[in-house]
Amino acid sequence: MPTKRKNPSISPLGFSADNRKAYFSSNHDIAEGEGDVAGIFEYDFATSQLTLCARHSFSDVGSVIRGSDGEVLAVNFATSNSDLELINAEHPETTLFAGLQNAFPDRVFSFTSFDREGNTVLFNVKKRSQPG
Repeated sequence: MPTKRKNPSISPLGFSADNRKAYFSSNHDIAEGEGDVAGIFEYDFATSQLTLCARHSFSDVGSVIRGSDGEVLAVNFATSNSDLELINAEHPETTLFAGLQNAFPDRVFSFTSFDREGNTVLFNVKKRSQPG
């Protein structure tokens, strides 16, 4: 992986459900002195293509939201409860995620567990002043 930094930060976030893609956060693509905010990258093992999926203007990743199959669906940035970015728009559970996002504006939520078939989900909704 080409880098513009002497010592880039790289933090794994997970894999796609089919293990064909890896997701990680890194600042490898920003030269020293030009900033230090990590972006979210997708690496495709079949094509060796590296794609920047998301980057906040001043905040790193706070948490990762995964689907019932372990797929990375979205990332929540550390700045506030509502700074999040969808990573996998084609995943069927992204529709559920977007619906919850609209139902609970200015809140952060996460899927806590799924049933074995992926038909039932428990989720947590919280705000900085409310634990959830």
